[in-house]
Parts: sequence; structure tokens; C-alpha cells
Amino acid sequence: MIEDWRLPEDGTPRYRALARLLERRIERGEMRPGARLPPQRQLAYRLGVTIGTVGRAYELLIGRGLARGEVGRGTFVRDPAVTPGSHGSMEERPASIDLTTNAPLPIAETDELSRLLGDILARSPNTALFSAYPPTQGTLAHRRAAAAWLAANGTAVDPERVVLTGGGQPAIAAALSALTRPGDGVLLEAFTYSRFVTLATTLGLRPHAIAIDEHGLVPAALDAALRQQRGRVLVLSPNLSNPTTAMLPPERREELLAIVRRHDAAIVEDDVYGPLVESRPPSLAALDPERVVHVTSLSKFLAPALRIGVMAVPPRLLGAVVQRHADLALAAPALLHELLATAQTEGLLARAQTAQRLAIRDRQAAVRQVLRAGPIRSRPEALHVWLHLPPGVDAETLALSLAGAGIRVATARAFAVEPRDAPAALRLSIGGPLARELLLGALGRIDAAIVQGPTADAI
Repeated sequence: MIEDWRLPEDGTPRYRALARLLERRIERGEMRPGARLPPQRQLAYRLGVTIGTVGRAYELLIGRGLARGEVGRGTFVRDPAVTPGSHGSMEERPASIDLTTNAPLPIAETDELSRLLGDILARSPNTALFSAYPPTQGTLAHRRAAAAWLAANGTAVDPERVVLTGGGQPAIAAALSALTRPGDGVLLEAFTYSRFVTLATTLGLRPHAIAIDEHGLVPAALDAALRQQRGRVLVLSPNLSNPTTAMLPPERREELLAIVRRHDAAIVEDDVYGPLVESRPPSLAALDPERVVHVTSLSKFLAPALRIGVMAVPPRLLGAVVQRHADLALAAPALLHELLATAQTEGLLARAQTAQRLAIRDRQAAVRQVLRAGPIRSRPEALHVWLHLPPGVDAETLALSLAGAGIRVATARAFAVEPRDAPAALRLSIGGPLARELLLGALGRIDAAIVQGPTADAI
């Protein structure tokens, strides 16, 4: 059937071209409802593309409702008269469960935000919160409140060095933009938040992967990259690193900072997960406030929709960072920063951190009772687990078949600066509003699918 298949050479991404080819054959009736799509490995070999290309094409078909995946069996043409949820048991037609996004668990403190916001609006009619553009850096009153929160979390900073942004990512964008020029290299942990790679390329930077181990970034690898002039700025997540959940030990923090000083380099410290950790080593910015731009936010312990970022910036970089923040975003909403200041003053931020930690610890304990098919790396206060798959289980194939069954997961490839180096592993998010029972049920199905061991030829 596939001997005469050809992909057009018109510049269309190969996976999209393949999805279009399959879609046309389905629409013409050449592939009937219930027909099994060719095994990934066979089709990839025939077309001269990678298995990942075929997998992405199949994912597009599933997303368009033209195909369905069955764990361990394959991908099949969907009957257009049958839509998910139209008949059959919940097990046969599962609701979509997304385990790809790290969001905080629901806590009572989040509900208090509505009250605080109402109080702010009641006492601030027609004030500068609404009638004028806020200062790019944030008002002094708001920066003082943010500095108090940073100090409570181990990073003492003068309010004059605080910059308030519309979330952690805009803060990192401003910092990177101030520290680099297009064409420069930027150093990233070999496995890191995927948007850091996207941000780097958007700014015209060249991402370079620095080796990590179970403790985090490897000092010798950083030293080698700096000696080879791969870049002079490192983006680093020292607490609950995403996706590995590694915690950089105190002695390694000192060693990395010594290397950075020796090479006259700089660090952008992504610490959005830091507020979740009750007992953690000093932040990199606390250890070296002259070379580290510290970035954190409220997203992982209180409310991700509150786009509030907090930066502690070295004095020598402050002007450049504020200017780049102005160039990229002008300023962040003063109303949100008033909410931050009020929440800090009333003790809501501290209470929310404590409540979120307790909720995550409880969730982590339950998760470990369900996931048994492979080695897990995680920590009691992490919003995700890093699951290594047994030999013979292909991560991309497993993720594709799970997607067809209504469960979305992230593979190691999504976090790899160099995708070819990705191990067979999944990052499974355990937070967010998903009910505990639904989460544990989905994890149980993932565990069962791993035990069954789908291979590329099963799809």
C-alpha cells in the first residue's frame, strides 16, 4: 500500500506533508475506518524520514479527529460517525488528561485573591493604578514589598535593585537581552525548560548544552564551555530543576560561582520553583549579587494566571535590564503588583507557600504508590516526576499511543537542548486542577502501558 507514497518537495515540514497525504487518502476512502496505519518504523524507512516525523504526523491526525491510538496496538483510522464520548465506557473513551504543564495544586489561599482584588479596587478608584503608565521598574512601594518577599525566601536585596515584570519569562527575556547580543552563545542545562531554548533563538542567540548529573549542572562542563568561548551567560535552575528535579548542592553552587567569576561570566538564575522548597541552600544571587540576575514568580505556588515576575538585578546591570524590559514590554500592570504587595503585607504569600508544599507532598506520596514500572526521580515538593523508562520502551511511541488514549505526557526530547541526546524518559506533571482520582487513574494507565512495552512497530 505504501510503496507508491511520495512526499512533496515544496518546503512543507515533512511531518505536515505526511499528515496531509494520509488525510487525503482517508478522505478519498483509500483508508477505511478501523484500518490500521502503517507501523512507524516501516513507514519511516519507506519514506526516508525519522520515526519522530511519522509520530508527529500521526499526532496531527489524532488531534484532527481522523485517527485514534490504542496503547500497545497501534493507530487506526477513526470512524467519522463516532466521536469521543459518543458511546462506550469512560475507559474506552477517556476524557483528555494533560500531564504536560506544571501548575500549582488548588489551595484555599488562592481563593483569597478575589477578596484582595476586591479590596484593592474598592480603595483605589481612579488612581494611578489605572490612569497612568506605571514605572517600568515598578513603583517603589511595590518593589519594597517584593524585596521583603525575596528576603523571606533567602535573597536579601535593596528595593532599588528590584524589577517587577509580567511573569518570570519576560524577566528572563529582559535579562538575556541585556547581557547578550544577537549571534552570541548562551549556556543552558542540557535538559531544561523548552521555552528557554525558544527564547534564546528568538533573541538570535546560539544555545549550547552543558552537561548535568543527578545533582544538577556539572562544574567541569561549565568550565570547559567558558574556556571554549561557547558563551558568557548561563541560564540555570538550581532548585527543583525542570525536568530532572535536581537540587544544586551548596558546595556545587560555590564551585559554579567561582568558575563564573574566573571567566568574567554571568548567570540568570531561574528560581520559580524555589518558593516550593522549605529548606533550600542559599540562592546564587545571595552568594554573588554582582554576577547573578535572580528571577522568580508566584506561578508555581499560588496562581499561574497572575503574571507577576520579580527580579533582583546586580547594580551594574540594572540600567540595561530596565531598558530592555521597557523595550520588550514597556511595563507590567500596576494592579497586579498592588495585589503582590497586599498579599505580602497580609502574609498570604507565606501561607500559600506552606499550603502548596503540604499539598504537593501529599500528592507525591500517592504518586509513588502508583508509578512502579520505571525508576522515578523526584522530590517531595516538586510539581512533577521524572520517569525513566525500562529498556526497550520508546518514549515517543509511548507518548503517541497515550495521546491517542486521551493522556498527554511530555518526553525527554521536549526538554533537551540537543534532542538527539534525549534519554527514554517522561516528565509527568502532578499539579494543577486535575482531581486526585483522575490523576492517579491516568498514572496507573501509564504504568500499565510501560509494563506492556509498546515499541515503534506497535503504532
